[in-house]
Amino acid sequence: MTNYTYQAVVNLEKAEESHGTANFIIKYAPPYRANRSSIPLDCKRGFFEYSALLHVPTHFNSGTTSIPVQIPEAIHHDDQAHILIITDLGQNSRTLKQCLVEDAKSLDVQQVGKALGEWLAELHIWGRTEAAAPLRRVLSQNNDLTDGPIRYACSRLLPEDDPLWKAVRAHIDDLRDLDKKGDSNFVVHGDFITGNVMVVPKVSQNGVKTTKLAVIDWEAANCRNFTWNDIGQMCAEMYFPTFFGHAGNLGTEMVSAFLKAYISRRELSEEERRMVIIRFGVHIFVWPGVTGWGDKMSVAECQKLGKEYVARAWKYDWDWLKESIVRNLVPIL
Repeated sequence: MTNYTYQAVVNLEKAEESHGTANFIIKYAPPYRANRSSIPLDCKRGFFEYSALLHVPTHFNSGTTSIPVQIPEAIHHDDQAHILIITDLGQNSRTLKQCLVEDAKSLDVQQVGKALGEWLAELHIWGRTEAAAPLRRVLSQNNDLTDGPIRYACSRLLPEDDPLWKAVRAHIDDLRDLDKKGDSNFVVHGDFITGNVMVVPKVSQNGVKTTKLAVIDWEAANCRNFTWNDIGQMCAEMYFPTFFGHAGNLGTEMVSAFLKAYISRRELSEEERRMVIIRFGVHIFVWPGVTGWGDKMSVAECQKLGKEYVARAWKYDWDWLKESIVRNLVPIL
């Protein structure tokens, strides 16, 4: 957790022509990680999140699923106090990660995966447009958290002297250096995972139950050409509940629907597909042991599988990958 986060309930009974209450989320960004004060962080991360919420379209109208995807509304940012106020998505909202772990069968995983895949592709497409230029200018200053998840993951590729891990780290460093010399005309979320997607249940006045999704935590948003990072780590997080026995095969089904939907909107080159798979493998190698997904034995098995994916993608072993969880990324050769 990088910030202190609070829910505020404002009584509107005394406000003119207003009734009831209004709920808000208040995020305080101190000059360090909230859960580890020994790790310094730039207080401007709240400003970058505020900017992203102001500029990214509230929703993209081109979705073909029954589940809309949106973002919270930015209410206020105090640059001196480092406080960000956004709309509250409701007390019944849960993260997609919670839903997959606790009650995956309650989700229409095909529709959720499809909705998120289409939405992410549209974000990446929009990020290249002139309409996104003002946001890109702001995000170009976001150096502290720009690729924090990638840097952290690479630092956990152990043992450090393993030839594969050395090659992967060097390649990702090269991509960083190359991007610094390029135009950086992109907008990516930067930390696109199931923990940063909220499932928001709604009940209409006539009793009809619906669901919408909301993408939160934009402080790592940046303008670098790391679209593969958004895709790869989300696939890994969708897959964890299947691997660790919480969701049956539903996590794998969500991955498939997510990838199909993304590629239907935005084509990926062979190299981009390869980098998505490498990012997927790195994520499932690193994060289960950090975030406590399973016991020592199951985490070790997950790490073994993650390294297998990285090794296969590194060698362009499409024959093996076309039978894998990420088969939808295999190019038609």
